[in-house]
Amino acid sequence: MSSQAPASGLRLQIAAIEQEIASLLAQKAKLEETLATVPFPALSLPLDIARLIFHRVVPDHPSNRRIVEALKIAGVCTAWRDIVFTAPELWTTVAVKTGNVAMVQALDTWLPRTKGSAFKLIINFERDERVATAVWAAATRYSAQWQDVLLTTGDSLTLPLPNSLPALTALTIQGDLALECADGSTVDAPHFSHLSLDTPILMFQLGLPLEQVATLYLQGESYSGLIPILAKTPDVRDLTLDFSDSDGLVASAGASSPLVLTCLHTLEYNHDLPEAIVIALVLPVLHTLRFRSELPGPFNTVPTSQLLTMPGTGARRALRELEIGRTRGHTVTSQVMAWLAGLPTLTRLTICLDGFGPEDIATFCNEIAGGDLLPELETLLITHMKRAVEAQVLADVVERRWRWVGGGSRIKKFEVQLVGEDVLGYVERRLGSGQMKGLEYMISQGHSTHPHNLNMY
Repeated sequence: MSSQAPASGLRLQIAAIEQEIASLLAQKAKLEETLATVPFPALSLPLDIARLIFHRVVPDHPSNRRIVEALKIAGVCTAWRDIVFTAPELWTTVAVKTGNVAMVQALDTWLPRTKGSAFKLIINFERDERVATAVWAAATRYSAQWQDVLLTTGDSLTLPLPNSLPALTALTIQGDLALECADGSTVDAPHFSHLSLDTPILMFQLGLPLEQVATLYLQGESYSGLIPILAKTPDVRDLTLDFSDSDGLVASAGASSPLVLTCLHTLEYNHDLPEAIVIALVLPVLHTLRFRSELPGPFNTVPTSQLLTMPGTGARRALRELEIGRTRGHTVTSQVMAWLAGLPTLTRLTICLDGFGPEDIATFCNEIAGGDLLPELETLLITHMKRAVEAQVLADVVERRWRWVGGGSRIKKFEVQLVGEDVLGYVERRLGSGQMKGLEYMISQGHSTHPHNLNMY
């Protein structure tokens, strides 16, 4: 009896504690029920909290939608109006059209609310050049705060640049719009590094420090004069060329001497980039190659060999990342396999399999799963798989490769678009079995995405 006395006492204490917990839970439920009927005192929120909430509510949209939503909040009450008009983070995207001279007054009203913060400026220049000039002058008064600038015009237009743009990082120009300094000098813009043009010839009419450009996007209808244009940005790291040579000026696209881009890390271009341009480019540190659409042709062509050969040595370049935007037809399927076989150093592959049939997909997966193809691959991203495919094939390519460590890398990240609920479920079960710790994979079906990280297992 005496030996059970301590245990009996503990049981009594536990019962008392449980009774107290039950009483507290009942009180908590009653309080929550009462609080649910009381409006939250939003007006008593600390200023910083209210500003943060408003910032989350107002969409970060590249148009005046942001300002419209901010003004809606300001119209609720005087307190919220004061918060909106004194919160610079709500005014960091300003978009205007120059069709109405009232936009000058709008800028003079909106821009002081940024309180010196850097902001994104979007101007769509319309036909009235007088109004366009007035709007530009109003915006220029705050040019020290310009961070990201997008300018659009349907007509040919030349505008003056201020002497200094201390916060500018990115400029996008859509249309024939030149930005020049009055004395022909170059603007002081120490942080400028991103440039996007759909009229590349404007490169010769920009009073900006182009030698600082690290990311360059060029779009147009002709490759003519492209090499001299690229020579204006000698230190570019990421280059995208999006052209359609509709006027046939391919012959004049090349250059008499090669262009060496010593910093170019990533190159993205259309499949129809002329051979003259590919051959003229000397890219000693190229790391990533992206094709916006189909492959440019068979792997063993002269332009490809030139692009993938280290200058001065003749050795094959150790390309690490390849992205293929589209695959169409059996001929292209064989070309894809030839490209992959010729790039054994790839660690990341993004490939669109819209042109692959079930047999092609099976061949592709089996080659990778065996380790003979892409032995150093770590990340595999498969997109636009529109045909039904056997689920086991897709699961095998990751599961078998994950375990394959004979002198090569393991696949660490896997993303794929799948068709069919049965396929989705099967692959999720196989990859989520807990045997591949550290694997990250994402399975998309239609508009649904299912991200996973197996570090949790």
